[in-house]
Amino acid sequence: MLRFNSLIKYVCWFSINNLYAFKFTLQ
Repeated sequence: MLRFNSLIKYVCWFSINNLYAFKFTLQ
């Protein structure tokens, strides 16, 4: 369960990072 939680946190962080990069590219 702990490993699964870590995976979710990593995926969320990765998604947020991509979103910021995408926004930066658009501007």
